Amino acid sequence: MRKSGIVRFRLADATAKHHLERISANTERVKFTNHARARMQQRGIGPELVLNCLRKGTITESPVLDVRGNWQLRIERYASGENIGCAVSIDMDDPRAIIITAFWVQ
Repeated sequence: MRKSGIVRFRLADATAKHHLERISANTERVKFTNHARARMQQRGIGPELVLNCLRKGTITESPVLDVRGNWQLRIERYASGENIGCAVSIDMDDPRAIIITAFWVQ
């Protein structure tokens, strides 16, 4: 948990992107929620597409703090002839990326 009284500044897109690139270099630091796994299977999206999205994608919704104190954002990448998107939460205390869901962007 976060200590009370600490004010966090907004996480810039470029900084968030840097963190995602660094975190996704070690696949053990990328976690998938049960929801993400189910949607990926339903939509035919493999983990490598998601990792590629994290490493080389463009942030399309800037990071905002979620209720757990993590930075949540949306990132997209053109892959396999279609655009893939991911909703991701970045845990800065225990550097990891938590994939919330993955989807094809129309």
